[in-house]
Amino acid sequence: MKRSPLSNNKVYDNVSVASLESTKIRDGWLKKCSESSGVTTRWNKRWIVITPKVIFYFSSKTDKSPAGYFEMERYNEVVDEDDTKGASFTFKLHNSLSSMRRGLFAAESEEEKKQWIQVFQEAIKRAETQQLLKSNSPVRVHGTFYIRVAEARNLLASDANGLSDPYCVIQVGSHSAVTQTIWKSLNPLWGEEFTFNMDNSLPKTNAVVTVFDRDEMGTYRMPIRNLSIHQQAVENWWPLEHLNSKNFVSGEILVECLYRLSTSQVDIRIIEGRGLAQKDANGFSDPYIKASHGKEKFTSPVIKKTLNPVWNFSCTFKVTIDTVKEGIKLIVRDKDMVGASEFMGSTTVPLHTLPANVKVSNWYALSSEGLEETKMKLPSFGGNTDKSPGDIRLRMKYTELKILKLDQYEELWKVVDTQDYAVVDALGEVTGERDDCAKNLVRLFQAKSKAIPMLIHLTTREVNDTPSADVIFRGNSIATKSLDYYMKLMGGPFLKRTIGRKILASKRSAEVDPSKLDSSEKLEENQKYLVETVKSVCDLIIASVEQTPIEMRLVFAALQKAVTAKYGDDHVTRYTSISGFIFLRFWGPAVLGPKLFGLTDEHPGFVAGRTLTLVSKVLQTLGNMASFGGKEPYMEFLNAKFLDEYRSQAKQYLYTISSQPSSAAPTQLEHVIDAEAEMASLYYNLKKEESKLEGKPVHDSVSTAIKALDERYAVHEGKTSSP
Repeated sequence: MKRSPLSNNKVYDNVSVASLESTKIRDGWLKKCSESSGVTTRWNKRWIVITPKVIFYFSSKTDKSPAGYFEMERYNEVVDEDDTKGASFTFKLHNSLSSMRRGLFAAESEEEKKQWIQVFQEAIKRAETQQLLKSNSPVRVHGTFYIRVAEARNLLASDANGLSDPYCVIQVGSHSAVTQTIWKSLNPLWGEEFTFNMDNSLPKTNAVVTVFDRDEMGTYRMPIRNLSIHQQAVENWWPLEHLNSKNFVSGEILVECLYRLSTSQVDIRIIEGRGLAQKDANGFSDPYIKASHGKEKFTSPVIKKTLNPVWNFSCTFKVTIDTVKEGIKLIVRDKDMVGASEFMGSTTVPLHTLPANVKVSNWYALSSEGLEETKMKLPSFGGNTDKSPGDIRLRMKYTELKILKLDQYEELWKVVDTQDYAVVDALGEVTGERDDCAKNLVRLFQAKSKAIPMLIHLTTREVNDTPSADVIFRGNSIATKSLDYYMKLMGGPFLKRTIGRKILASKRSAEVDPSKLDSSEKLEENQKYLVETVKSVCDLIIASVEQTPIEMRLVFAALQKAVTAKYGDDHVTRYTSISGFIFLRFWGPAVLGPKLFGLTDEHPGFVAGRTLTLVSKVLQTLGNMASFGGKEPYMEFLNAKFLDEYRSQAKQYLYTISSQPSSAAPTQLEHVIDAEAEMASLYYNLKKEESKLEGKPVHDSVSTAIKALDERYAVHEGKTSSP
């Protein structure tokens, strides 16, 4: 067997394809590139088997030993590659911080490549979590950045119709995300949420939100360190500025350092930059770097027309006792042919943290430190140079958890894990952040294999406490939030297998609102097409009932039992209580926002997005056991053409999905839940809400457990114990 040159692990020598059947996450054929000194030599077809820790590749599906393997803990990135010589649809697995052997693969199609990239990325995340859980350190730090892109106002018109089609790109270090496009609006409403799990370097970087149409419309930049001080959610309207304004800074640079102890010198290699700000009219910059430490100064070559320069520039600094605290200052500037160069950002490489005689590579986020603020008049469509680019409303929060080993939380877990779920109920009543609280509880109890009984308790309690069937599960209670998140957690792979990309197969218009109909469209044809589309999606949903994750079905079965016990077998609530979750909070939102549920890589375009909006409306109306009329008369034709025909099928579907299956395999999550981190979050949440629990029966036991943990944190940190 050809073993990885970085590993002497012979335990994998006799691993066969058959032996991996019970632990595999995915398998399939890919082409794998053989390389010599980084040069492509040939492509071989390989049977790939992805397991929780290792990706194996075999010459055939019946091999008794692998041709090779990649231990996932050694890799940190999967990159979509441009087509490589000899193959198309290529991507690579590598470690961006070292010269470790990479894996170069080729799929059969663009869609298959994207699917494999996602699976490889999930394998890396899983390995990272497992590594954290194996850490010998008594305390580790985990940072999370949350952002809700709510809306914008008073944007500048980018199109000739006096409107724009705005969407947002969010960048935080090496992480990024994109919102949906809001068509024909200067005051768009997005309401999308993103969470980034980050390492300890996060407080050194910026969160950058840029509004685009075809071109950049405006940007807001928030230094994470501003959020990390209080670790409280911040929500506000923030002014946008232009990417090409003089005071805009973005991006980061990769620097390799070697501190030579014997000579008191630091060798640095400025390798590359990424995501730099554009400073020139051509949409690019001509960046170079000025490096300084003490009285020594060096200047890198200029890299023309790029926002992702590769310098590979090396220099050496002498370090003394007087200069070691200063660090190495790096300033990125844009070279102009005429006039002075423009500031693009700066960062400092700290020297006191460098290990002796060991090469260390890190990405350093650029900041605006050293920049003099300048006021500019900004261009807008139609030549109005006095208007600002508008404002954006964002809610942001950075949370940094200090996490102990799992056994340190045992006393707290015993207080929470009781048959009456008293602490869960009390926390759900007093918390001011039910979304976060619900996710924390669901993930923690799922990690402990106890999520189903907890959810059955919450939903049954809600049924019994709700005075009227008309408002059951209509609020944002802890029960509703918890089951909503649990469906997303357990149902992600199920969604991909059922509706997946099929819902975006056609880009044809299904517009049936006469006021929005294009002059070239015929209403009757669009109505017919919408009916066909809704039926095809609904048929997929109904046919998937037996493949529904068993965990969801068990909760639904208990929920329907509680409803029928209170309202009787014949009451419509036995259906609407289930459909309120599965149709209104699962299928409907997944159709409406397929990218948010991981079904597509891009948000749908204008025509497809409108079609999905209409399909989602129909599914939600079907789930409500209702009919169209009143505010949307143009949808009334669907009552006879679809709803009357499918209502009985929907009831049968809801009956089956809420019937306990005789047997089914448990759902395998796409990632490992970090139980230690979830316990730390619970400790933080309870500590924050401790005063609100006063007067409740659980207060004393919770306070005792929190005090014990406070003392453990203090011991491990050698100081105060706040998480």
